[in-house]
Amino acid sequence: LPQPVDTTVFAPRTEPEETTDGFEGITVFHPSRMQFTPDPFLIETGGWKRNDLLLKGFAKAVDQGVDARLRLVEREGSPDQDLARRLLSDLDVSDRVEWLSTGTPTEFTWREVAGLYQASDVSSDDFGGWFGLAALEGASCGKPVLNFLEADVMESEYPGGHPFVQTADEDQVCGAVTALADPDRREAIGRASREWVLEHHDRSVVARRCESMLAALGLA
Repeated sequence: LPQPVDTTVFAPRTEPEETTDGFEGITVFHPSRMQFTPDPFLIETGGWKRNDLLLKGFAKAVDQGVDARLRLVEREGSPDQDLARRLLSDLDVSDRVEWLSTGTPTEFTWREVAGLYQASDVSSDDFGGWFGLAALEGASCGKPVLNFLEADVMESEYPGGHPFVQTADEDQVCGAVTALADPDRREAIGRASREWVLEHHDRSVVARRCESMLAALGLA
């Protein structure tokens, strides 16, 4: 079954946006754990996130003049978090990166995470060939989502296509961040992303599909 999303919580911002920190560029939000060291087990099981591509591509976009900042989540169970910090320092963009944390062992609530998506311009998922819940949450909030997906798998599961912005390497990440500096493009992709999630991953849609499957098995 598809992953269900609470599209009432993960929804576009309804009230007017207010800039409280004076930043006028684009904000890229990446909530995933840092996990980019190649590991055969993670690669085989789909756990390799390859999110160093995001860091490198983001740095290239900034170097080319894009006014952007990157928001990452500091958390336990993020094995390459220290490596990510060092990489960002080597790329000379640490001043463009904000590490978010609750300040406690407890992670952000769903509503808090939804607020972080809503406060961003672009969301980023993983780059290992499949999408995670972060992609669906960002899309449900009406944000363009960067990731990399295996085309054959997506074609079999979603023959009508999908809205995710494909970025297979750091140059494509750079190009996507640069292109999404255009607010009209962001709005168009974000709107299509929200509609796609409502069609395929809203909780009521997934529940009806589950009921149909159970009925076909004579269990409902």
